[in-house]
Amino acid sequence: MKRGTQFLLLLAVAAAFAGAVACGASSTSSAGAPKADDDQSPDDDSADDDQSPVPAKIESAGQWYIADEYGRALFLHGCNVTDDTGEWSWTPAWGAVSQADFESMAELGFNFVRLQRFWGSLEPTEGQYDEAYFDRAQELLDICQNLGIRVVLDNHQDTYSPATGGRGAPQWAVRMAPYHYTSLNLGFLGFLGNIEPAVLQSWQSFWDDADLQQRYIAMLQEYARRFGNHPAVIGYDLLNEPFQGWELLRVQEWEATVLTSTYQKWIDAIREVDQRNWIFYEGVSWIVNGSFLPSHVGPMKEDKAVYFPHMYDFLVSSNLPWNGDPAFIYTWEGRALDRAAVQQAPLMCGEFGMNPDIAGQNAYLWQSLQMFNRSLSGWAYWEWGYVSQHLAAEDQKPSYKTYIDELAQPYPRAIAGAPLAIRLARDPATLEIEFLPDPRVAAPTEIFISSKRWFPNGFVVTSTDPDGAWSYTYDQAHDVLSVTGDRHAAWTQITVAPK
Repeated sequence: MKRGTQFLLLLAVAAAFAGAVACGASSTSSAGAPKADDDQSPDDDSADDDQSPVPAKIESAGQWYIADEYGRALFLHGCNVTDDTGEWSWTPAWGAVSQADFESMAELGFNFVRLQRFWGSLEPTEGQYDEAYFDRAQELLDICQNLGIRVVLDNHQDTYSPATGGRGAPQWAVRMAPYHYTSLNLGFLGFLGNIEPAVLQSWQSFWDDADLQQRYIAMLQEYARRFGNHPAVIGYDLLNEPFQGWELLRVQEWEATVLTSTYQKWIDAIREVDQRNWIFYEGVSWIVNGSFLPSHVGPMKEDKAVYFPHMYDFLVSSNLPWNGDPAFIYTWEGRALDRAAVQQAPLMCGEFGMNPDIAGQNAYLWQSLQMFNRSLSGWAYWEWGYVSQHLAAEDQKPSYKTYIDELAQPYPRAIAGAPLAIRLARDPATLEIEFLPDPRVAAPTEIFISSKRWFPNGFVVTSTDPDGAWSYTYDQAHDVLSVTGDRHAAWTQITVAPK
């Protein structure tokens, strides 16, 4: 099919998608990264032996979870962080975040950061890395380590490159001929900028040209080489919101073939340098983020992979009131769980967001967070700048306080066994955690309480374990509850309720 015809079809599909969505909507956690995979599965024959090695990945009822260094199921709540005040330009201007920002994240209970890194800022000249850019990453990682925050290094882009109206790839990696970039000026539909012909051609060249792939792989390996042993690092996001280039009409086939095989090459290259950390991966953004179509990415030959899709309701992202219909949230949840199961991967949401100034959107946030609890998924909110602004003004507007309280919800950071359920209720605030204890795991279940926001008059902890078989301690400085129970119990439920 001719490229011009494809472009017209792209515009038609984009318009149809926008119309369809618009009509359809009526003690303290450890900072260390997980141990390397020791090939001991959770259902190994030695599972009843307290001395057997702890797993690197946990399976429970058809879902998988990252295991921390003690063998506990790890749950990550946090946000995306952009440290580039010149993020839409070729030259980064650092200082968008500081130590105080990360301290505020920790106070809200965030134990996870998806840290944006831009290829164009790192390698502005082909083959030459900016050492100061690496140094800044080291500085931010050190801050996170000291606060017990785990970090995914996110190879970020939006609309491919500054040369194509976005950010990400360096200018020397932009190959748009025979097209010339002209912004479509889509306003609030700016996320559709990828369909501009010069952007489509730039993406196509990125996937097709072996030398660009080689340079991208070298960059991935350099991050792994430099930061793979940093205690704060838990993994690498291979590429933010990949776009398929011209293959719109066969995007699912493209995901299953080109994207999956390319990811495999990138993973294999990282594994030459780093066997310890996790690989975070996404499908094609325009079908996954709005749950327009099921993703067909994967599976890859990689045991330590995390499916990391983004979630953006079209109306919510367009700053329109949410009407309370949770259909989009349920659709996204089902498709995300299905795709994670194909890879036997833990599920986390890499980006989601909303606006507390818009009617109904705090309710959307609550339903989204309830879904993440229901699906036993971690998450990273987009983006810290928004959270920080509303945090500073939460005493001035009730909707801001509600927004912050919901993000700073109580949750289990680490469960000493196989997770079964996380339930959080309001009025009265109640957190329930169900799991199957693992005899190999001696470390306690750790729970961020968010006591000032959720239990201002104190809390009561109960367990289904027999009296005398369980106990807890409370680290007030970090607002973390540590519950030690019967490691041989058939089933355990821990409940935190108001005093």
